[in-house]
Amino acid sequence: MKINFSVISERLADTFAEREALVNVERNRRYTFREFHRISGA
Repeated sequence: MKINFSVISERLADTFAEREALVNVERNRRYTFREFHRISGA
């Protein structure tokens, strides 16, 4: 079974746009689903 991460990422960004998706503790940076989708190049 093939999984298209781009489609999954886009759906997550649409559904949970402003919720936290990723936290970088070392740099004290938080990314929303929308930001994560944008920077991942998906």
